Amino acid sequence: MFSKLHLQTKILIVSMFLLLSSMGGLILSVTINTVFPKNVAIAENKSPIQGKNPISEKAEKKQEDMKEDKQEEIQKDMDKDVEKDKAPDKSEDEKDSVSYVVGKDIQKGIYKIFATGDMGTYKIADKKNPDASDIMFFNFAYVSLKNGQTLTLTSSTMVSEANLTPYSDKDYVDGQYKVGYDIKAGTYKIKPLSGVGKIEIHSNLSKSEPDVIKYVEAPTTIKLKNKQYITITNVEMSR
Repeated sequence: MFSKLHLQTKILIVSMFLLLSSMGGLILSVTINTVFPKNVAIAENKSPIQGKNPISEKAEKKQEDMKEDKQEEIQKDMDKDVEKDKAPDKSEDEKDSVSYVVGKDIQKGIYKIFATGDMGTYKIADKKNPDASDIMFFNFAYVSLKNGQTLTLTSSTMVSEANLTPYSDKDYVDGQYKVGYDIKAGTYKIKPLSGVGKIEIHSNLSKSEPDVIKYVEAPTTIKLKNKQYITITNVEMSR
């Protein structure tokens, strides 16, 4: 019967048969892949998906934490170095300063202070004058201290009046002298060593300002009384 059909009809039948066969094969393949997905993965050489290892994750996190801790420590050290660089260095004067509270560290009274070099400074502060200024002196000077005051010495040392010995050198250098103790009362000749000299006389050391301030440009004389304190600067003094 098939041989009696027209040629075009035969071709059409064969084509339809091949088409149906192809569709059947495709349907079968999809069905197999749906039912057996593992086989498909193996056939396509696909590696099965693996979950993350919790132990490995913990180790990695620990390493990251250690790195962060090290970075923090390094940063802290760097910050300390920066702060150290920013901090102002103490001057030599500040390093060489010492303070005494009168009535606690030392007793009240009169003290003689000595410069460790040619020159030193001292400061006497109290509640009324907490920001007292430094007073510069040459070689040695006297101070009178009361309870509650604070004496700050820079490049200086001090000796209490009870432990003092009188000035004994023949030449009077720059400094402060107690009349009747270091030098005798009487009339003294004064002349500048070079340029202008200066003398100051205190009757009471508790007063910040001297009773007499005199600038010496030419030879002159000065009369001194017992218990006065005379400070000479850049002058020659003789009897």
